[in-house]
Amino acid sequence: MKFIAYGEWNGTPGYKLIFRAGDADSPKGTDTVRIELYGTDMSYDTHASDFENESTCVGGARTSLDKGNIKIDSCQ
Repeated sequence: MKFIAYGEWNGTPGYKLIFRAGDADSPKGTDTVRIELYGTDMSYDTHASDFENESTCVGGARTSLDKGNIKIDSCQ
């Protein structure tokens, strides 16, 4: 799953949020997530080197979740 949102940060316009998630569709599979935030004076990415001590990244540079479960259902 991927969605992109545009909006304000502390009242300042011009920011973009990209959220990606992967559902392994199994109790034993590893679900994944990646969050990116870009703006006029900042950027944040969970795949960046700031998170080198986190879980290994898998598929599409999403970080595997240590705990929890993401369930993605298709809308029809």
